[in-house]
Amino acid sequence: MKKLMLLVLPFVFALTARAEVPYFDGIYDGYQVVYSPTAKAFMTGGMAEDRIVLSKKTSSGTGGYSEYFAHGKSVLTLGSNFEFVMGKDLIAVHSADLKFYKVGYKKGAFFEKKMSYGDVKNLFPGVTVIKMSKFKKGEYTLTKEAGKDLDVLLFNDTKQNFYKYSFTPATVKNTDIAGLIKIKNTGKIEFAHYGDNTAASPKYTLTVN
Repeated sequence: MKKLMLLVLPFVFALTARAEVPYFDGIYDGYQVVYSPTAKAFMTGGMAEDRIVLSKKTSSGTGGYSEYFAHGKSVLTLGSNFEFVMGKDLIAVHSADLKFYKVGYKKGAFFEKKMSYGDVKNLFPGVTVIKMSKFKKGEYTLTKEAGKDLDVLLFNDTKQNFYKYSFTPATVKNTDIAGLIKIKNTGKIEFAHYGDNTAASPKYTLTVN
């Protein structure tokens, strides 16, 4: 029994404190995640007999990507730098693309598959998911119910890349999921590459009424 406990102790849970956003376990550098081929499920703990224990390592430098190891061998390299477990799924967040990928397992190998707009809406049922293509000339208007916060997620359905993009004010961003923000007040929110507004790095503005 003691040997089994040693496997569970390294697992660290990162619970989102946001009531409107579903619960998820964030996987950070040095964390572990377990996959059960029989149950076809990822988990941040558990004693499944056929478990595969994956240890995460984030590459050094800016724009670092995630790599997962099993028994000291690299078994999965992702285009993301943040992943989370929700339900039975391991979701990879491609921050520079504002896209989501679901990690799967087939014939002894792990892979990632891009999630559709519908997939992401189902993943975050309490969140307003906005396609980037809906911004007209860089503008999009939202209506917020008085006295209530509004959770919004930007979803990229274009060829645009959003490397090093950030929100102004920065306080609206309070999770590791790129594009996911909590709006508390009316006004304007900018999403830009260091404030740039060029053809290569256009600025996007959310107007909240």
